[in-house]
Amino acid sequence: LPDGRRNLYFKHRMAAVVELWKSGRVNHILVSGDNSRKDYDEPTDMKEALIEAGLQEDRIHCDYAGFRTLDSVVRAKEVFLLDRFVVVSQEFHVERALYIAKELGIEAYGYPARDVGGKAGMKTKAREDLARVKAVLDMKLLNTQPKFRGEPVPIVVGVGDEVIVPSNTYIATWLAVTRTGAQVRPVEPCENTFNIDPKKI
Repeated sequence: LPDGRRNLYFKHRMAAVVELWKSGRVNHILVSGDNSRKDYDEPTDMKEALIEAGLQEDRIHCDYAGFRTLDSVVRAKEVFLLDRFVVVSQEFHVERALYIAKELGIEAYGYPARDVGGKAGMKTKAREDLARVKAVLDMKLLNTQPKFRGEPVPIVVGVGDEVIVPSNTYIATWLAVTRTGAQVRPVEPCENTFNIDPKKI
């Protein structure tokens, strides 16, 4: 943070990603954030933190145009060509991302990171109320689009990868995964929130 304090939201999100990685059930990671200025580079900060935590650099992919949650969700599908993906963030943020994904017909699931309490948490949740109103307007009224789309940069899944697939998905999805040489890892998401319980992976 500008005042020198550590960003606990960032810390807990990276910890959740590392937790997934160490479980052996995640083989590729897309870090999406704002890089609109030379002195502000969220994706690189995330990538460096994950490498420091022991993740393989070649399995971390950066989206430098994730200016908003909407941009990150849409670009994951349209630029990085992900048919389905897991959103890692605090639960309130995951809920908004999954709402956007559902409205756009994108298959996404959530993996909530530890939340932040105290005054910082209260301020963030107040902003989240406004962000949710904006998300509904974006989806229902404004038809808001990502600031940038760009050429496709597919994240390729292949031999040695495991792909988390909802246990109730279509058989065609399972077959498409196996044809790449990857292994299917069926998971039962929460019926109401679509979050994934790490204990079930």
